Order: sequence, then structure tokens, then C-alpha cells
Amino acid sequence: MGVYIEELIGDLVRVNDVSDRIGHHVVVDQGLTLGLGTMVPLGLLLNELITNSFKHAFHGRDKGTVSLSLHRADGNQFDLIYGDDGTGIPQDKIQNTGETLGVSLIESLVEQLSGRMSVDGDPSGTRYHIRFTAR
Repeated sequence: MGVYIEELIGDLVRVNDVSDRIGHHVVVDQGLTLGLGTMVPLGLLLNELITNSFKHAFHGRDKGTVSLSLHRADGNQFDLIYGDDGTGIPQDKIQNTGETLGVSLIESLVEQLSGRMSVDGDPSGTRYHIRFTAR
């Protein structure tokens, strides 16, 4: 998982052309592997979270960092903690009203992972805590 996540972030950094502005920090349990039924929605979820940070979190800033950790919580439960040190997601975006495709997609992918999510945003950045069940 660690190698996959590093490669995904590297690809997204290149596609979004942010290598000179945005750094990243990744911590994943050593030797963690997940099945395809979990990897597909998890990869899509990570893609959406990271891309959202690159596109929206760092407006008006020269530098920024995204961070991600993935750890086994208990049995087949895992904790994904994702965050950025950007401008913070506005409260009206946290409450999904169906108006933004990104938030709807994130919620749908968390649901596919049989997960639950909390989101916190303030001027120091945005943080997601997602607990999901691996299949």
C-alpha cells in the first residue's frame, strides 16, 4: 500500500504540475496489503482527496503540504487520515447538499468501503478521518 500511495501522489503531482509548490508526507503500516475490492474504491477516494487539495486548498499560497496515514485499527478495520495545510474547506462544502460532485463522490466511495467519515476544516487546513472495512 505504501508504494502504491507514493506512486499515486507522484502521478497526481506531475499531472497537476505542483511539484515545486506542494510537498507530501505518507505513513502506512509496514507490509499493509488490501484486496482488489478495497483497493479500487480506496484508490479513487485518494485520487479525489489529493486532487481536491491540489486544486482548492492552496490558492494564494506559494507552498503547502498534504499528509496521509493509513493504519490497521482493529481486525479488518482501517483508519485513513488525510489532510492538507491549506486554507481549509468551507463549512458549506463539508455539509453535502448534492451541489458539489466532489463531496458526493467522496461520500459515495466511503460508503462503498463500508466506512464512516469525519471532516474538519479551519484556516490551518482540512482533515479527513475515514474508518473503513477491508473486504
